[in-house]
Amino acid sequence: MADPLSCLRSAAIVVGIWNIIYACIMIGVMGWQTQVVKDLMGYWENREIPDNALIYSDFKARFPGLYGLYTETPERRRVNAMYPIVIISLILAIAHLPISCLLVYAAIKRRKNFIWPYFLTGAALVIMSTAYAVLWWSGDVFTEQLVMSVSVFVMSIAISAPGWCAVLFFYIRLNGQLQSGRPAKRGGSGRRRPYDGVPAWRTEWTERPPKELEMKIRRDNRSRREKEMRRLDKESEKIESERRRMERERRREEEERTRRYQPFNNGNVDYYVPRANENTFPWNSPIPRAEPEPPRRQRKKSAAEVIENLYYEHYPEDMPKQVGALRREQY
Repeated sequence: MADPLSCLRSAAIVVGIWNIIYACIMIGVMGWQTQVVKDLMGYWENREIPDNALIYSDFKARFPGLYGLYTETPERRRVNAMYPIVIISLILAIAHLPISCLLVYAAIKRRKNFIWPYFLTGAALVIMSTAYAVLWWSGDVFTEQLVMSVSVFVMSIAISAPGWCAVLFFYIRLNGQLQSGRPAKRGGSGRRRPYDGVPAWRTEWTERPPKELEMKIRRDNRSRREKEMRRLDKESEKIESERRRMERERRREEEERTRRYQPFNNGNVDYYVPRANENTFPWNSPIPRAEPEPPRRQRKKSAAEVIENLYYEHYPEDMPKQVGALRREQY
């Protein structure tokens, strides 16, 4: 399956150029229709309202009041409804013109952040212009207004709405979707070879990944590093808070020990006495006891050795010189 990015990009550029033309046409048409609707409102407001005995007002033509509204004709209600619609359509057409230029730039440079404003103005302009054209059809219209309403309806529904959908698909593709991970397969059961013009999936990959993919990878790596840094910062703060707590406890113990320890002023006599629950109290401190040295195990002498020792004790002059020196050192 081929990548639809290039096709959608070309379609988005064409749609952007069409929307520039469409916005210029709608600015002219809606500016003209604003004056037409204002003239119709003046025409219907200047008509005399049928006499009503319950209402008497010199301004009932301009401000008919609650009961006077019941005397409005369907034509007047239709004109009153078309006036805010045509004003909103004119404002949307003016705003849609620079946004369409921005759409062309975004499609050429593949900048998805510059595309999403088109969805707002494009959809709103299509809806409001279509509603305005349909309101004209609700009455008997056979003049140039019929041509205008049909033209606006065709440009909005038949051309601009499908273009809006094509730009939506292009925006979704720029977000990394509308991709296929499957290679090109064979045709149906009646076709043994694949279709012509379908490249092999392995040859579709370029040497360098797309720029959007690199940007996404960099964003993911940046967010992963930031998350790791936040985790390390939290651990460091936790370790630092634990160290501070232990330092506070140590200082508190030292202050308590210093407060309880009150030596004499001259420093020669110490009246400090440990409490009964402290380890330094005499009854609580264990008395060290000297352990006896383990006895050395002596080897039992043989009879020859005993006789030899007795002989040399009585006759030391017969003892060899080297052995005698060793004996003297031993004893």
